[in-house]
Amino acid sequence: LAGLLADAGAIEKMASAISCLVAARLAGGAGSSFPAKKALAERQAAAALAQASGTSMSDARRAIEAGKAMGSQPEVAAAARAGELSRPQASLVTGAAEANPGATGRLLEKARTGSLSELAEEAGRARAAAEDLEARRRSVRAARSLRQWTDPFGTWQLHAQGLPEDGARVMAAVQALADEAFEVARREGRHEAPEAYAFDGLVA
Repeated sequence: LAGLLADAGAIEKMASAISCLVAARLAGGAGSSFPAKKALAERQAAAALAQASGTSMSDARRAIEAGKAMGSQPEVAAAARAGELSRPQASLVTGAAEANPGATGRLLEKARTGSLSELAEEAGRARAAAEDLEARRRSVRAARSLRQWTDPFGTWQLHAQGLPEDGARVMAAVQALADEAFEVARREGRHEAPEAYAFDGLVA
């Protein structure tokens, strides 16, 4: 059974690699010299991939970026086609290898032998080794974002990313209000998880 599970995993990864590469070609196949048409082609390719694979648009966009990067990373592309990389692994490897090509072999080895979190740590080290601190800060600043959505179960979701010091300022304000919510709950005899009070602090 273990062997069957490994084979099934490899087939799934191979299919993911093919879908990444095909979607990347769709995204870049029309109107590449016109930004508006290029953006439309990328959105259509992401929507098609998301529907075909049953994933979110954000996951599909990351997969397309990985597929594009594989065009100039033959070693990574070969590993993906061989069923050695899942979509999340491919995204981590291609992004880090683009910043630090010399780390490609190390990243692929970590993908084969380590967990996804270990690969993420290795990818972070590879990026850090290739970028000076100020350049990295500019990159993080440029990629800052705040997104919100409601999932199929009716739960509101929030995702933010940016510079650590900006996050610290936000969380300091949230924590102060979360502490107030905790004190109110304590006086009323209510006991909830710290994360619940943190959410109350965010709402406040």
